[in-house]
This record gives sequence, structure tokens and C-alpha cells, in this order.
Amino acid sequence: SFRTGRARYKLVPEGEGRELDMPAARCRQMIAYAVSKTNNADKEVWDIVDPAEHDEYRLKEKEEKRRQKHRGQESASTPNNNSNQRSRGSRRQEPWEEAAARVMKKLLRRKNAWPFLEPVDVVSLNIPDYLQVVTNPMDLSTVKDKLRGGKYSSFEEWRADVLLTFENAILYNPSGNPVNEMAVEMKAIAIDDCHKEEAKVVVETPRTNLASFGTPQSVDDSTVSSPAPSSAGPSSSTSTAAYCGAGGGLGG
Repeated sequence: SFRTGRARYKLVPEGEGRELDMPAARCRQMIAYAVSKTNNADKEVWDIVDPAEHDEYRLKEKEEKRRQKHRGQESASTPNNNSNQRSRGSRRQEPWEEAAARVMKKLLRRKNAWPFLEPVDVVSLNIPDYLQVVTNPMDLSTVKDKLRGGKYSSFEEWRADVLLTFENAILYNPSGNPVNEMAVEMKAIAIDDCHKEEAKVVVETPRTNLASFGTPQSVDDSTVSSPAPSSAGPSSSTSTAAYCGAGGGLGG
């Protein structure tokens, strides 16, 4: 016999010389319970139980079976739940939603997108005046989540939040601040990508499916330029704090 946490015994054919010959005085009756039975005796697993421990063993065995049954019921119900979730979440996307998702993916991959990925934490960044200047915070992660959750009713509504993310950063960060410059660049890229996707969808999609896409709007170049610092915004002496704030997603 050998031990690996509990006693195990291997049955060997009589006459091989590996069996143990024990005098009757040293033997006692035990109860064997199959844990894992196979066609190969060498791979079978049995529990050898002392009769005095029989009742305790049976109670533990019943409890383990009950737990296994409970786990089996949970695992059996999981696919149905997932199936229901997939069914609810597998709503066919509108053409404008697919276009918005493509633009969103491109924007998030831009090297200068990092200041606008998450909401601004005004406490940890120590910029208490941020919410006084930026009255409607927005960030790309929030936009992405709203798009996935079906919170937008049109391409125009989604695009407005994307541009708001960058406009907030332009408003709060003074002209010449690195984040202000990145926001101007990202806004121009977003506008250009949106126009390209709009044109593509209009060409490829039947008119009856464009109701929620929104009317493409021309954007004057002046909307892309950096505005003059607002008197309500921080002065150039606070540009460092503004820049640190952008690290937390200044568009947020």
C-alpha cells in the first residue's frame, strides 16, 4: 500500500510475488467503496473504510453527492442564462451603429487618445474647478459603453458625445497646452472619420434603413481650431494641473 493523502491499495494477481501475506490475527474486515471504476483495475479508485467509520463515511458521501448535484444544476442552467443574454444582446445593429463602432475603434487606437479614455477624477487630480468649467463631462469609455448598450438613437447623437469629449478638453486646457493640442487633433480626426463612414453607409445601405443615421452635416474648419482660453477656465499658471487632469481623461 502507499499513501497520498489517504490510504490506497492496489490489487495484484496472486503468485506475482508482490502480494502481502498477512496472518489472520493481523487482518480485519474493511468495507470498500468504489470511487472510480474502470475496465482497467490498475486505474480503479476505491475507498477502504473501517466499519467503525462507516456511518460517518456514508454521511460525507451523501453530502458530496448533494453538492455535485447542486453544481450540476447550476452548470446546466448557465447555458440557458447565457443563451437568453445572447438573445437579448444579439439585437441586429442599425447601419449607423456599425459605422459608429468602426469610428470608435479607430479613435481608441490613436496614440493621442489616452487623455480622453476615462472620466476625469477631479479629487485625485486636485482640479476642483473642473466641473465649474466643464458642465457636461464626457469621455470615450462612456461613449463606447453607451453605444454598446443601445443608449443612442442616431449617429448624430453618438457623434455629438464624441466631439463633446474633445471640446471639453479644449475648453479646460489653455491654448498651447499639450492636451489642448491633442484634443484639437483628435476632434479633427473624429470629424473626418465620421464623414467617411457616413458616405460609405449612405452608398451601401438602402434609404429605408437610414432613418436613424441622421443627416450628414458639414463642419466648418473653424470648429476644429483651438478656441481662446475662457475667462472661466484656468490661467496659464494652472496649465500643469490641467495637464495632470488630462491624464485621467480630461474629456470626461
